[in-house]
Amino acid sequence: NATNIKVIRSPQVAIAGDAGACVPATLTFKGNLIVPDTSLVTWKWDFGNGQRSTVINPPAQNYTAAGTFIVKAIATNSSGCDGVATKSIEIYPLPKLITSGDTTICLGDAASLHVSGAQSYAWSPSNFLSCTNCANPFAQATTSTGYEVTGTSSHGCISSDSVNVTVKIPFKISVSKPDT
Repeated sequence: NATNIKVIRSPQVAIAGDAGACVPATLTFKGNLIVPDTSLVTWKWDFGNGQRSTVINPPAQNYTAAGTFIVKAIATNSSGCDGVATKSIEIYPLPKLITSGDTTICLGDAASLHVSGAQSYAWSPSNFLSCTNCANPFAQATTSTGYEVTGTSSHGCISSDSVNVTVKIPFKISVSKPDT
């Protein structure tokens, strides 16, 4: 007596979407069936951020902390066979800028400004600065000026800080004839 056995393939699943972004990040993922499945397929998502979904194209996901997260999608066909896909995503931190702090100079002097913590920098306004894309410009301001520095990390993440340069203007003093 022969028995026919029907073999059902599990769905072959892939996850489409970005693999990295700067914090805070909003990423969109999409479930893909690599081999079309003619049966009804249900989805279960775990995004590694505490959120879950049951649709093939879930809503955008928010990641408020830097780190590595694992996104997991499970597609189940009507025969109960599962296809699983995972995707590792990286949420990059913003650069932590360390500046020299506010300073005071006398008119005609120069202040040495310093910043670290990123890969590249941009200072503004450019008035009275020896360079605008370096970590250590000299500011020879003639009036008190607030400078903003924007730092960019190797992943393109951006943060800003500011340094105020206060300029002391000399004053003139005059005396009249001495009194005896």
